[in-house]
Amino acid sequence: MQDENALILVAVTGPGCPACRAQRAILDSFQKQHPEADLKILWVDYDHQKRVLKYLNASLAGTLILFRGAERLWSTVSKMDEDAIIEPILRAAAR
Repeated sequence: MQDENALILVAVTGPGCPACRAQRAILDSFQKQHPEADLKILWVDYDHQKRVLKYLNASLAGTLILFRGAERLWSTVSKMDEDAIIEPILRAAAR
């Protein structure tokens, strides 16, 4: 995916994480409403994928990291506001 310059969102999720539940609902809705964005979402399990977390320098569940290919464009932690999550994705998709 990185070689194809794809729009990739890495979402770190964990059980019992309210931000994670809200983010999943927002992102599921986004993908249904904006298929043209061609967003690939990689769900990373906070409890079981520690090597991935270390590689991404992500230390908390609820972390979202947006890439265009290998370029890191944006990241946030525990954000649950729909507009604050969707806006950067739409900007990146328009590039």
